[in-house]
Order: sequence, then C-alpha cells, then structure tokens
Amino acid sequence: MRAFTRFATGDDRQSLSILAAEQTPPDMYRSALYSLGRSLGGSLLAELGNVLPNRICVVCSVEDADSLAAGIILKISVGDVQLAGTTGSLWVCC
Repeated sequence: MRAFTRFATGDDRQSLSILAAEQTPPDMYRSALYSLGRSLGGSLLAELGNVLPNRICVVCSVEDADSLAAGIILKISVGDVQLAGTTGSLWVCC
C-alpha cells in the first residue's frame, strides 16, 4: 500500500500507477514522469511563492529522471534558464 503526501493529487496517483505498471510503454512512462515533475514544480511554487530563491539547482542523475526534471523546470522557470550553467535564475545539471 502506498502512502501519499498532501501534495499528491489524483493525477499524481494515476501517474505513479502508470510508472509502477510493468508493461507501460516508454512514451507513457516519460509522460507520467513529466506530469509528476510539473506537479512537483507547482507544489514548489505554492510553498515558496514570492520567496522562490534566485537560484534553484535541479539535479537528475538517472536517465529516466530527465522527464521528471523537465516538468519541474518548465513549471518553475521564470527568466533565464541555463543548462549545466552557473548564471541565470535556474541552474540545471542533468
């Protein structure tokens, strides 16, 4: 049985079920990760609001996590986005 945080929406739970299914096609898997990333990015914005730090570092070290990171980045990005850079409002290393 899964336990969910208060951040988990019905869509998040559906995405997690897609990820857990053994026969999920790669495109559905990527889409589910991306959806979870956008949801997580929305939760970050809701929690941090106007006090969102000037620099956020999103790091993903597993190949599949690039879709998750992309969802987060696209949801929270405001201003310049630097990939593997050190300037701008967002710092991303994948």
